[in-house]
Amino acid sequence: MSRINSRQLFALLVLSSAFNIICISGIYGSGQILGALTACMLVGVLSVPLLILPERSTETVYRRKWLSVIYILFFLLWGAGTLKTLNSSAPTQLLNVSGHLKGLILIFVTCLFTSTNGIKATARSAPIILAVMTCSALILIIGAWKRIDLDTFIPESAGFQEGFTSCMTGELATAVVLGHKGNLKKSILQYLAVKFFLYSLVIFLCLTVGGRLTQNEAYPFFTLTALSQPLRGQRADAFYILVFVMLTILHITLQTSLTAHLLESAFPKLRGTAPISLMVMLLLAWLLPERILQISEHCMIPLLVCAVPMGIRLAQTKRKAVTS
Repeated sequence: MSRINSRQLFALLVLSSAFNIICISGIYGSGQILGALTACMLVGVLSVPLLILPERSTETVYRRKWLSVIYILFFLLWGAGTLKTLNSSAPTQLLNVSGHLKGLILIFVTCLFTSTNGIKATARSAPIILAVMTCSALILIIGAWKRIDLDTFIPESAGFQEGFTSCMTGELATAVVLGHKGNLKKSILQYLAVKFFLYSLVIFLCLTVGGRLTQNEAYPFFTLTALSQPLRGQRADAFYILVFVMLTILHITLQTSLTAHLLESAFPKLRGTAPISLMVMLLLAWLLPERILQISEHCMIPLLVCAVPMGIRLAQTKRKAVTS
């Protein structure tokens, strides 16, 4: 696999986190912003071993089959959690097809096709999708600007836990697999800053524009978009749904492509790795409850983002000491 540059890696990380931000399931209070900040800072600390890895060190994941299997398991569980979220999210019920199930099937088939093109094709499309998402964020801000009521934004601790868990997601495991010395440091630091900004922006606008209305909704982001209309004669809801679908397809494609790539590396004789990966994710999403998938993801993040890179670094240092 040819290398992915820092711009592409940054776009992949931001877009994956944006999907989770759009699908937040509740607005509890301004404490969610503090929780998100704490989570991003913690992830930044955990990623220090990853940032100081020497050139080509992340290729150790491919050379050690047992390491590849651990990351494969994580990406399968992460992908299953995404499919679980997608099945329950409100936007899929708004797609212009006759029935919620048909909308899910169309997204699933599209992801099956895009994942067979490989991770490099997904990475090339990421900056374009990021540009579209940036435009949608600007439209959202312009539409919400005149509706902002700062009196509804009260500093409080409510929602700290929800903000923390919402930002403790598995995007940086992607950086371990795709990263190299030339793209890691800049991409990761920028990603954490943008992730916190996007999450804080959504929470702030939901509290100051939607107020109690968004707090009573299961998926408040889409209630916010319904309230934030920049043009009187033309609603922007369809544009937000389009962005959601693009983020969904890229997010699932990334998880599937990473799993397929690692499967090909660990088991060279295996064929059809992308369809196999997606079908296993679907099976896990059907068998396991959402809570189990979330706990598994949160427990594996320190191992994959911190412990494994630290182990690689220590092993290389020990090897150099022995040879010298």
